[in-house]
Amino acid sequence: TSIVLPEHADDLLLRITALAHGPSSFRWTLPFNGRNSRGWVRHIEHSLVISTISKYDAFFLPSRGENFGHAIAESLSAGTPVLISDQTPWNDVGEHNAGWALSLDHPSEFVAVIESMSQDSNEIRHERNVSATKYYLYKSNQIPAVDQNRRMLKQP
Repeated sequence: TSIVLPEHADDLLLRITALAHGPSSFRWTLPFNGRNSRGWVRHIEHSLVISTISKYDAFFLPSRGENFGHAIAESLSAGTPVLISDQTPWNDVGEHNAGWALSLDHPSEFVAVIESMSQDSNEIRHERNVSATKYYLYKSNQIPAVDQNRRMLKQP
């Protein structure tokens, strides 16, 4: 199982996984700042972000707050489920089998998801990948959300 991490998620992931018992079977990758804890990955050109994210089983973003969460949208559009905090506008990912939105107050829940993911069959992973894409399309076609984001991006 492999999980993509943005730069600022590194420290929290290490604290969360320290709660887990036994050796980890995960490959932690931090493509956006050019490094990872199991080898190094250089900066990814914008044109390669989606294809890179699509190679992973989940995108980990335990953010303390997101206005929109463009990185979350990119992950979902790539068909990669998200493991995020409940401090984003994407809190209903679980209802759509597109990931998990958990409280930062309960790091053991993140551990439980990561451990559970390591046991998932390829079929379950594939279903979650398809669900992530479907959920992204569903959310991106919601006219009020699209209009709100267009207005936000046009503001100076």
